[in-house]
Amino acid sequence: MAHGAGWHPTTDGAHFALDTADAEALHALGLHRTFRRGQRLVFEGTAAGHVVIIESGRVKVVISTIEGDEKILAVRGSGEILGDLSVVSGDCATASVITMEEV
Repeated sequence: MAHGAGWHPTTDGAHFALDTADAEALHALGLHRTFRRGQRLVFEGTAAGHVVIIESGRVKVVISTIEGDEKILAVRGSGEILGDLSVVSGDCATASVITMEEV
């Protein structure tokens, strides 16, 4: 995967996060919000009209099973970007994102 100078691999090695300077530049442009533990930032199956950059804390990326249970796909943290593929493609979110602690 090609990436710019401002990107670095995340701890799982499968994704990329912004370097500090680029994250600060985006921070100046974005809407800043704080969410409590257990709040949903993205809802599975809904149109994604925004990208989320985690500044601090952790979130879990989950899907709902046929039985109605929650299956954790990933845990994401500080500096990571969520929802970018859905925004670019125009597709609905394929998973929900729920805070694990204050974010």
